[in-house]
Amino acid sequence: APKSEYDYNYQHDGAAVMGYNVNFNVDTFANVFTVNGTGSQAIKAVSFGIEDVNREYSIMIYKNPVEDNPESGVAMFDTPVMGAITYAGYYTVSLPKAVVLEPGDTFSVVIKFDSNTRIVTGYGGDIYIGGGGYATANSVCGDNQSYFKYNSNYIDIYENQDGVSEVNFCIKAMLVDYDEEIYASTITSIEKNGDAGFVINWQNVKNGIEYQLLRATGTDGEYSV
Repeated sequence: APKSEYDYNYQHDGAAVMGYNVNFNVDTFANVFTVNGTGSQAIKAVSFGIEDVNREYSIMIYKNPVEDNPESGVAMFDTPVMGAITYAGYYTVSLPKAVVLEPGDTFSVVIKFDSNTRIVTGYGGDIYIGGGGYATANSVCGDNQSYFKYNSNYIDIYENQDGVSEVNFCIKAMLVDYDEEIYASTITSIEKNGDAGFVINWQNVKNGIEYQLLRATGTDGEYSV
């Protein structure tokens, strides 16, 4: 995800060791975050890492879920954000509309795959640094951060480490600062598209989360969407 497009990267998997380190045969994972700062922020994208191929996924954001149930909050979309991946790796998914939150709000990012999936985790361990040397990366996780769904119930991974070092799921949320001011963009080109209409291009506004194209049909200064 380009750093220039986002102001904040919410994550729990900041350890230096990344990989598959949890032996759970499940298809649904979630991370829960709390909005920091002093002003409104908006979620623009979600990212995750998996070690399997050919998976379909659905993503939902919930606002202010209760602890131990990431799906208990207010759903931020009418329907989940759907997609598919072909290869293992790290993916960033732009949301169809930004989710505006206030400082102190909690939110969950819930990702469901179409079959059991090995999600990437961040965990502690020894890292080979060459010349026969190793560096140790410590990982610390806590309650109400990462969950997996098993037999219709969400399990806090912090309480079920399965004998491995402390682990969090590689699920992130990308946010931007948000204000309610309306800013005008600059139209860069207008091209005729056959007999059906026109293709209009414009410059992005920094941290813009929604665009509306207005037009005037007369000379009275009145515009409509």
